[in-house]
Amino acid sequence: MCYFSLLTLFIAAFISTLTYSQVVINEGSNRNYSNIADENGEYPDWIELYNASTTTVSLHHYSLTDNINKPTKWVFPNVKMQPGEYRTIFCSDKDRKPVSGFIHVLNTGTYTPQVGWNTHTFTTPFYWDGVSNILVNVCSYSSVGYTSNSVFNQSPTTYWSTAFHFQDGSDASCYTAYGGRVALRPNMKLNGHVIGTGQIQNSPYDYPAPYGNWYWGARHQMLITAAELNVAGLPAGYINSLAFDVVSTDPNTVYDYIDVHMRLVTIEEVSSEFMPVDTNNFLHTNFKISEDGETLFLLSPAQVILSELDVNCGDLDNSIGRFPDMSTGIYLFQRGTPAVTNNNSATFANYLLPPSFSMPSGFYDAPFSVTINNPNPGNTSVHYTTDGSEPHMLSPSFTGEVIQIHISTITPETYPWQGVYFNGIPVQIEAIANEEYSFLHWGNNGLISDTLNTVFNGLLNADEVGFEAYFDDLTTGVPACTDEPQFSVFPNPAGNFLYINKHEILQNDAHYQIIDINGRVVMESFVPKGNSTLKIDVHSLMKSVNLLKVNLDDGNSYQYKFVKI
Repeated sequence: MCYFSLLTLFIAAFISTLTYSQVVINEGSNRNYSNIADENGEYPDWIELYNASTTTVSLHHYSLTDNINKPTKWVFPNVKMQPGEYRTIFCSDKDRKPVSGFIHVLNTGTYTPQVGWNTHTFTTPFYWDGVSNILVNVCSYSSVGYTSNSVFNQSPTTYWSTAFHFQDGSDASCYTAYGGRVALRPNMKLNGHVIGTGQIQNSPYDYPAPYGNWYWGARHQMLITAAELNVAGLPAGYINSLAFDVVSTDPNTVYDYIDVHMRLVTIEEVSSEFMPVDTNNFLHTNFKISEDGETLFLLSPAQVILSELDVNCGDLDNSIGRFPDMSTGIYLFQRGTPAVTNNNSATFANYLLPPSFSMPSGFYDAPFSVTINNPNPGNTSVHYTTDGSEPHMLSPSFTGEVIQIHISTITPETYPWQGVYFNGIPVQIEAIANEEYSFLHWGNNGLISDTLNTVFNGLLNADEVGFEAYFDDLTTGVPACTDEPQFSVFPNPAGNFLYINKHEILQNDAHYQIIDINGRVVMESFVPKGNSTLKIDVHSLMKSVNLLKVNLDDGNSYQYKFVKI
């Protein structure tokens, strides 16, 4: 197998034509690979707004769209831009409109709940604007082990109001990404104003329970709408205290801490995916920018077009924008500058034409020679490598000489698979099941990210690497590595609920994980000892094939594929 790569350069050009508008779409990218991450550590498309005026501008009811026939496709929440401010908007299809980042309002330190209203005075007051919803994030942790949850008075809601997760042995729940959700919320007081008067009560082993240590630690995110706050009589302004209504509690339960964060949001229900607790207030539109590029529009509340930008980048981490800031000159930037001025960036008018080669791309079984034709006039150069590594400015520059391409070998007919490769060579490896078996997953070798895909496409960028595949024995319905079936999982395909049935009563705790087709853990929890059946709410999962892993405290592990419909 033979391989080489090359690097091309931009052609530069400059201009300095100015226009005068208050807020403009100043820059954008539909090729964000490593330029700027969002709060989930992902790299969505993005645009940058710039307030070129000398006054603060409220974006409340402004809108962004990629379809001028739908001018209010995504409407801004009640946020403001200061004079000269640059603001990044992620075009991710996540549709998030936080008005503020999370504010850390208190950490109780060692705490023992009491029967009645447990009032916590904030160390940092939290400002409510009178129109936004409030999201409360509570983490509870007791290092002495689990005893029981406090029992709370709770109120039903007409929307998903509470997300929760609990974890054994540590405070890992405080950092988990996913949990279950319910239309039920513990009664609270904010500045003494009661939100919720219901009499529904959790058991000492059930959730929601903001003081929850059944399994050591727990995390809750609870949404309170502005309408509920207004009915409770809470005025806009600073909130200085939060209280929970405890019906009963184990006096021996002592928490290392109860930690509380709050933020202003515009979401109308909680998701099974927790909002990351950080101080940012990243905005996310409900659409992505087309991979082939498209024009984005910024409109006023009266639906007048204020600014537009055709975002169409041809390479990773490139951006396109105005140079200088807010001008009519639109240019390419080799690397985007979200939330920072464009004025220090080198500008490029267009992309170079691709070079051509004397040999076509493909696989070769012998060494060969190749030359490169650069169709671009002027001061341009082509840099290349022949070892599979990424070319850069210090890589050899093609000057017309013949390039010798040497051969690397791979011999998958032998087992174990062995071969000699250049570091970085792209390969494709497929796991093929024998009759009466089906592929389950790849073993973790540090290279495979999608462990549920039978085909691996990637680079062998390690000195030595092994591939190990696992298969289901279709004659038993359980993984071939187990001696006998221990659990049954039904129904399969699953709709809203999935059931795990133990063939006998659990003598020890068990832990389960649900892993999606991208190898991401999307749900996890515990099966307490003394139970034989567990009901899992999977309605929030995407319609796809998933892997259920059940791990017992005795070291045994069982894995099952199921389809979510």
